[in-house]
Amino acid sequence: NGDDSYLRGIHDEGYPIVRVGIEHDDLDLQARNVHTGQDGISFCVDHQEYRFGFPGIHNVYNCLMAIWIGRYYKMSASEIQKGFDAFIPSGNRMKTEDLLGVHLIDDSYNANPESMGDLCIGRSGRKVAVLGDMMEIGMDSQKKHWEIGQYAAGKMDMIVAVGHHARAIAAGAREAKSEAIIFHVANAKEAAVLLKKEMKAEDTVLIKASHGMELGKIVDILKED
Repeated sequence: NGDDSYLRGIHDEGYPIVRVGIEHDDLDLQARNVHTGQDGISFCVDHQEYRFGFPGIHNVYNCLMAIWIGRYYKMSASEIQKGFDAFIPSGNRMKTEDLLGVHLIDDSYNANPESMGDLCIGRSGRKVAVLGDMMEIGMDSQKKHWEIGQYAAGKMDMIVAVGHHARAIAAGAREAKSEAIIFHVANAKEAAVLLKKEMKAEDTVLIKASHGMELGKIVDILKED
C-alpha cells in the first residue's frame, strides 16, 4: 500500500518493492476517478476502467494489487475484470440481503479500523452500525475502539456496540456528541433482541466485528423470527 505512511518507508533490500495506491503520484499503479458506494466501486488505471461489486475504499487497494499481479502474468484488462466480476466473498464477508424492508450487510467475519469506511453510502433510510470487539489489535485496543466510536458517530444514525472492548466504541460515540442513538450490549443475542425493537423499514444495518464475536448469529436470529 503506497499510501500507508509506514509502508512507504520500506525500500528495496534484495527484492523489488511494488507500490499501489490512490493518493500519491510516485506509485507503480495508481487508481484515479475513484467512485465508491453501496453497489461497489469503480476506478481507472492507466485510462482503463475497472469495477468491483463490493463497497469500501479498502477494496480499491485490494483490486490494485490484483491488477498488478494479473499484469505480471500477462493477463488482459478484460480477463482481470472477469475475475472481479466472478468474485464471491467467503464466510460472513459482505453478505447482503433484504429482510422485511431492512437492508442487512453482514460483514461479521473480520474488523479493523481501516475497513469501516463507506459501506452504507447511497441508501435513503437510517444507517445503523452493529459494531463488535476488534480482537488482536494490540496495546492500542482501547484507543482504536474509541476512535471507531468517534468515527461511526459522524456517519451513522444508530450505533449498537457489542462486547467488552466495544464499551470504548460506545464511549467514543457518546463523546462525539452527535445525534446518533447509541447502545451497548454484551453479545450477539442481546444485539438481535435490541434490533428487533429498534429496526425500521428502509434501514441499512451494517454488522461488523472480529469473527470470534459470532455476530453472524444476529442475522440468523432475525431471520428465525
